[in-house]
Amino acid sequence: MSRIFEPFFTTKAPGSGTGLGLSVVHGIMQSHDGAITVYSQPGEGTTFHLYFPAHGADRSDTGDVHTEIPRGRGQQVLFLDDETVLAQMGTKMLERLGYEVTMVTDAAAAVELFSARPDAFDALVTDLTMPGMLGTEVAGRVLQMRPDLPILLVTGYTATLTASAVKALGIRALALKPLNLETLGRSVHQILTSSRDAVS
Repeated sequence: MSRIFEPFFTTKAPGSGTGLGLSVVHGIMQSHDGAITVYSQPGEGTTFHLYFPAHGADRSDTGDVHTEIPRGRGQQVLFLDDETVLAQMGTKMLERLGYEVTMVTDAAAAVELFSARPDAFDALVTDLTMPGMLGTEVAGRVLQMRPDLPILLVTGYTATLTASAVKALGIRALALKPLNLETLGRSVHQILTSSRDAVS
């Protein structure tokens, strides 16, 4: 996983091909100010997400989108994703919707930050799969400090998660990557306005 975008890296034997050409795809995405991420689990498969920057000419209905998506009123959101580009995108989207966002890209650092100021945040948005600590573990630790904290768990996979399992952890909602403005906005609004028992 850590080497798949390297130009000359392949897991294929000599004479068996050169793989998917992911270094070329990665280079194309970077040259267009985009990003590419990969999620892979043994026996489950692999998913690639390509993120392209929005083009100004395609935003003719932006005003309509803003009126339909619930907006924040300055609530403080702790946003955790170990992939910096995704954390930045999520932060920008939430700020665009009226939230104040603290972005963190390290799970342990997020728990430490929260423990120092447990009443400073109105909600937590956390990725599930991160090195060192899963998002579910982060959720468990912060809920020990703030049992009423609304949490949104974001993942590229749902095969190993069920509504009852998420509910048992005290997490109020689950959102599937890739996130867009509407999905993220509605999900954060949902966790802020629903009770702890109302998990989807």
